[in-house]
Amino acid sequence: MRLSIFLPAYIVLIALIEKILKNKLDIRDPKGLFNHFNKLHKWLEVLLIAGIILSLFINALYTFILFILLFAFRALMEWKFDKDSKLYILNVLYSGEFLLLLIILLLFFERESYVI
Repeated sequence: MRLSIFLPAYIVLIALIEKILKNKLDIRDPKGLFNHFNKLHKWLEVLLIAGIILSLFINALYTFILFILLFAFRALMEWKFDKDSKLYILNVLYSGEFLLLLIILLLFFERESYVI
């Protein structure tokens, strides 16, 4: 299976799972782009995003790993400081999506098809 066929199908499947989860668990969309709970949260997230931008020029695998860390960190902070919003569930889902995609790319696709 080619990456150009797999990736759009994967994105549609993940969007469908996200929509079902939002409806089933009554998760509301966040207000604004993202809320930071404290200075540590803000600066670690800024560092992770900067790392993601830099990794785009180095290696795509690092980009996936940093996205996994970013969403896992967001999930942890939301779970710790704002359990009622249930947004941490979506961030755990996003982190798992990137982990699953990374594993699939490493196992089933040639390295040249996803390395920049």
